[in-house]
Amino acid sequence: MKEGASIILHLDCLSAVDCLTDEQAGVLFKGLLRYANTGDPLSSSDSALLAVFALFRAQIDRDSKKYEEKCRKNRANACKRYPNKCDGMPEDAIACDRMPLHADASLSNSNPNNINKSKDDDNADAIIINH
Repeated sequence: MKEGASIILHLDCLSAVDCLTDEQAGVLFKGLLRYANTGDPLSSSDSALLAVFALFRAQIDRDSKKYEEKCRKNRANACKRYPNKCDGMPEDAIACDRMPLHADASLSNSNPNNINKSKDDDNADAIIINH
């Protein structure tokens, strides 16, 4: 599992969690974090706990698939913009791995040598860069 560094806990499952004791909820919470991190499902003999875990597990799996699809689309878009930068780039490279090296310096308002900055940039809503 462990694609992203976070999980989303949806509030529509709160009524199911409210049916658990505080101890069960603690076991559930630890189990959810472990599942999101390693993919190992919760092991318990408590059927109520396993039922609530199944609700969250399905949502975590859906969110993970949506995240993977978003990453795939972002990779494809980055490769369209910077095709030469994508050659030899690993599939799991993030967008900043593909960003041109000069981009952050030329876009920075704090860069005193920024040739793209005009005297009106302090009040401007956007900076227009011509290449």
